Amino acid sequence: MTTPFDKASQPKPTRRRKKPGCLRQGCSVGCVGLLLLLIAALLFDPTDDITATPYGYEWEQRTEIEHQELVTESAWEDEVPAEAQQLSSTRELFGEDRVRTGTRTETRTIMERRRIGTERVKVETKELGDGSVEDVFESRPIYENVERTREIEVPVFEVQPVYKNKVSYTIQRWKPHRTHRAFGTGRPEVWPEADLNEGEREKNQERDFVVQLRDADGKIYQYRAADEAEWRKFRNSQSYRLETIGTRVHKVLW
Repeated sequence: MTTPFDKASQPKPTRRRKKPGCLRQGCSVGCVGLLLLLIAALLFDPTDDITATPYGYEWEQRTEIEHQELVTESAWEDEVPAEAQQLSSTRELFGEDRVRTGTRTETRTIMERRRIGTERVKVETKELGDGSVEDVFESRPIYENVERTREIEVPVFEVQPVYKNKVSYTIQRWKPHRTHRAFGTGRPEVWPEADLNEGEREKNQERDFVVQLRDADGKIYQYRAADEAEWRKFRNSQSYRLETIGTRVHKVLW
């Protein structure tokens, strides 16, 4: 006879649901491995190897321009530029100087080597030719270190301030003023000159060079050349192997 307690203690049957996709047993390991391979490919080999042909060229030129300004400066009297216009002069501390003012007597202890005798030292053994030998000796001096005091005269110095004239003046100096920018397409034989106003000059000039390339599918890529020589090396009728990251050319495989 079965009691209610016995029915309650009996285990209920359970249903197992199949896990979809890569969560199924035996598939999860493979999916994780595939994911790791994809991540590794993106991290360690992000470039594509494609072939493309140049079809356009761009450039940018930046010229830094300076102009002269009247500025106020100061310097020691023997360092003022010849073209400066002096405004004022003041006496200021320039530095210090050590001036000898006399001597003083000092007692110092010194070490001296003093000869106190000689010693007989064997230097070699000489064969006499009849089977016998003879020791050869020589006399060498013996010294000892002896302390001795003596009085010497040493110089005495005094530190004294040194003053010079500090001059304030005005002078024309070249100062950064503006940047002239020029843009263009193609590859010009002569670069444009910056428009200079009176009292201006060019300080330095920089240029950027870009090549536009297109692959067989019509996809556009941009390559920033290292210098003008590399930029002018490209030919429109020639195809080039490129390492690309997206639409940017990472490297040209010349």
